[in-house]
Amino acid sequence: CLEKNQGLRDRFRTEILFPPYSAEELFEIFKRFVRNYGMCFDEDGEVAIIIKKWIETESLKPDFSNARAVRNCVEDILDRQQARIGLDQNCAVDALNLIISDDIPDIYR
Repeated sequence: CLEKNQGLRDRFRTEILFPPYSAEELFEIFKRFVRNYGMCFDEDGEVAIIIKKWIETESLKPDFSNARAVRNCVEDILDRQQARIGLDQNCAVDALNLIISDDIPDIYR
């Protein structure tokens, strides 16, 4: 933003740079967000593989928004999970807080 607007750069002379999180740190953040929503997933299963791959690919892009992107990913997954559960009239109670690979939108694959 500062590169595009010289007037803004003049107003804010101190620039604070935050290094990006590593892929491992971002996956830990993903797990924390999921836990904070009271949800769970198999951390060695397909959900973990898909999300790790997405993080590794997306985090290399210059416009990747780090933990905010991970939070948005979790929220998109939860939206799909809730829609899936809502359509399943025979859903078991223990499945209400479980994220499965079908809950991951295509944009994260």
